[in-house]
Amino acid sequence: MSKKSNLDRPRFLEGKRLFLTPLSMDDLDKNFFWDNDAEMSFLDGGSFRPKSHEKAREEFEKTLAAGTNLFFSIILKDTGEQAGSIELFNLLEYHRRCHWGIRLGKEYWRKGYGTEAARLLLAYVFEDLGYNRLKSDTHAGNIGSQKFQESLGFVKEGVMRRERYVRGEYVDDVLYGMLRDDYRRLYGHH
Repeated sequence: MSKKSNLDRPRFLEGKRLFLTPLSMDDLDKNFFWDNDAEMSFLDGGSFRPKSHEKAREEFEKTLAAGTNLFFSIILKDTGEQAGSIELFNLLEYHRRCHWGIRLGKEYWRKGYGTEAARLLLAYVFEDLGYNRLKSDTHAGNIGSQKFQESLGFVKEGVMRRERYVRGEYVDDVLYGMLRDDYRRLYGHH
């Protein structure tokens, strides 16, 4: 999708410099590129294997069709660029909890976009959905993600020893959580 067309997409959650819009097939090409980037794959903690455009399309279509997770594209308001994606998954309505994840293209790192998008998502989870807990995890080698989670107010809740196989070795998985009470203490009630 063109940058100009991105600006015409629904603004599901809107911040000062960006908005979140439902992920669509128009976002496939950027995600395909990110899936095949060695550094981004390492930070995501997934297996780094080449993925063809056809395979990426197939997986992307399956993910969107499932409808069990909430996926958003992060669109910059001044340029219309897709800077990344952010998602809620493992939504458990009965327990009022879910997981979240975020991925930004490398050219958008350390510019505050991740923080702004995450804060929009936090407000949505705790205020609009009324959830009590938001969880995340990252591998021990992703120090940037750990610092990011902590800067948002997430609490390190545990470590699962040698949970992931990353770059030829087993590494720990670091678990983070935020409760609605934490959110309100840090961000207030809007």
